[in-house]
Amino acid sequence: MPDLKFALFGAGFWSNFQLPAWLEVGGVQSMAVYNRTRSKAEQFARQYHISRVYDDPSIAPCNAEVVQTLLPLRAEFERAGVVLAIENHDRFAGIARKLGGCAGICPDTANSFGALEGPGIVLETLGPLTVNVHV
Repeated sequence: MPDLKFALFGAGFWSNFQLPAWLEVGGVQSMAVYNRTRSKAEQFARQYHISRVYDDPSIAPCNAEVVQTLLPLRAEFERAGVVLAIENHDRFAGIARKLGGCAGICPDTANSFGALEGPGIVLETLGPLTVNVHV
């Protein structure tokens, strides 16, 4: 199977743990990194030899493109016991719903507070889809 190619959406603190873990597992190649602060994305890209850097969030694929890309892998994910924990950024709950058992939501309180969403609405909306939590 060819390398799984992906882009990182964010070059913050946790990306310095997530990308090395993916690279250690193998079979993956990071093609691009996005960060709202371009200099931070550029520094991250240099460190991990990533050729493309973006600071414009409009380059992100729409939900339908994400589902179209991941749906053919669903059976493989399920066979391997892999569940994608997608952070609760504004539009991703629909992706988790469409992918079924191989994807869920990872609520991050900072994302919720940044969107002015209280715990009640977050639990009501995302609780049934939650597979992991950031604290």
